[in-house]
Amino acid sequence: MNPPSATFVFGRFVLAVRNALLMMASPPYPPIALEILREFSASEFIGKVYVRGRDREWVPVHADGATSYDWFKDAKTKKIAFDMENSSARWSVLYFRGENAGTGPYLAVAIRLEEKKSS
Repeated sequence: MNPPSATFVFGRFVLAVRNALLMMASPPYPPIALEILREFSASEFIGKVYVRGRDREWVPVHADGATSYDWFKDAKTKKIAFDMENSSARWSVLYFRGENAGTGPYLAVAIRLEEKKSS
């Protein structure tokens, strides 16, 4: 169970292709939740990655188990973005890394709001 003060955002990891997001087939609910752990500004934060479990409950991703997810494998060679639900902004994934807290090890992600490039 998560503490009542936890803040989450929901969405999906997608391939970032030039100035567009390459969308995969979308499930009817967001497959990823990010618990905001450290906020450096309104446009950059580190979050704990959760996925839907078998009972559709949110479960944290263990850093060692991340290799079973396509979005994690893609991030090693391709640019990945986080398509945040209810946001038209594009969030770039800076990196994934394993972290550890009192609740045990988990996968963390750093994301940053992309600035729009002037044409």
